[in-house]
Amino acid sequence: MTAVLRTWLAVCCWALTAGFSVLGPAEPVAAVLGANVVLPCSVLIPLPVPGLEIQWTKTDTDTVRTVHLFSEGESWPESQDRRYRGRAELFPEEIRSGNYSLKLKDLRTEDQGEYRCIVSTDSGSANATAEVKALGFSGRHICVLLLSFAALGVSLLTCVPTLLHLLNIKSIFDCEMRAGWWWCLVNCIAPCVLLFPAFILWGVIEGFLQEALTCSTIILMRIMLLLKMSPRLHKLPETYCKILKELSISVVHFALITLITAGKKHHIFSGKCF
Repeated sequence: MTAVLRTWLAVCCWALTAGFSVLGPAEPVAAVLGANVVLPCSVLIPLPVPGLEIQWTKTDTDTVRTVHLFSEGESWPESQDRRYRGRAELFPEEIRSGNYSLKLKDLRTEDQGEYRCIVSTDSGSANATAEVKALGFSGRHICVLLLSFAALGVSLLTCVPTLLHLLNIKSIFDCEMRAGWWWCLVNCIAPCVLLFPAFILWGVIEGFLQEALTCSTIILMRIMLLLKMSPRLHKLPETYCKILKELSISVVHFALITLITAGKKHHIFSGKCF
């Protein structure tokens, strides 16, 4: 009698799980950049957790990226692509009820595209797709735009008096030699200083911190390059020369530390060790 009951239960379980289908969203899921988004994925009849595997992947790239993997009753963050570590998760308390939706935090531009939810059991597998469509910009994106436009504005506003000073043409902008040098310094330094936090912020938003640190370092080094290329550097007031020499040493040290740090972060995110 016990053997018959076990056989009957096995047949019932097979009937419930063998022909299951996975349901995904009928339309693209829209979200604002920087916000959180949930990609729906579920089954009508809850599947037993033992033997259940849920894998979310991004499929519209050159190589398929693992966004999240649930197997053997737990999530495996080490299997995630580095772009999604700490940002992609399921709803553990709802897995038993058949909800396999993915929560993607801090939406980035590169997150747009097609995702696939693959559900596998001992008796078979099924999948559903979901498309993420990003709308608008977050507050941090707007800050990057404002800093970039501010750098452009300073460059345009100071380029004329700077050029007139370098050409030794008297103008309303250049009443004295010292005032002319101030225009040159503002034109050279201010845009770079404004772009420095813009690069850092963009790297944090989009997850390209290594590239952001490298670009930020280069933009600071550009200050020294522009001053070095100045045809009248020898005519710069002595006080300014002293300040620039001290500043250049600090900038070079900062550049080296930044590049080394960026390299270490790249190895860490890539799973490599020194």
